[in-house]
Amino acid sequence: MAILVASMVLVLALLGTSLLGLTYGEHKMSVQQLQQMQTYYIADAGIEHVLAMYLENPDFEGQSLVLNESFAGGTVTVTIINQVKSEDSTTVDFESLASYKANKRTLKVTAIIDSDGKLKISSWHEKYNVFPKAI
Repeated sequence: MAILVASMVLVLALLGTSLLGLTYGEHKMSVQQLQQMQTYYIADAGIEHVLAMYLENPDFEGQSLVLNESFAGGTVTVTIINQVKSEDSTTVDFESLASYKANKRTLKVTAIIDSDGKLKISSWHEKYNVFPKAI
């Protein structure tokens, strides 16, 4: 009888330990995913901010507009990579690099601003680096 009770206690202890380990691993993955999403949205907010600044003053020359500031616990750097002016529109390539804790995300956006000041996004994509280092 004592052996049966000891075996049951051992089995329950092993199950409890396994569940704790599983829960801890899930928690770490959830935190990592949350931080990755936070980093993405910081990069997104940087692009949105610079697009608004650009629409207010579209007469920037070349690569002169750079935003480098803290935002939502991380940092974002947005740079004009390329700018092509034509008679009726201007095409601008932006790159937003955000970092939050150990995570980094990069967004690349191509916007077309016509002569009336209307904005059209022709490309908005992420440069994938979503697996930084393991926790």
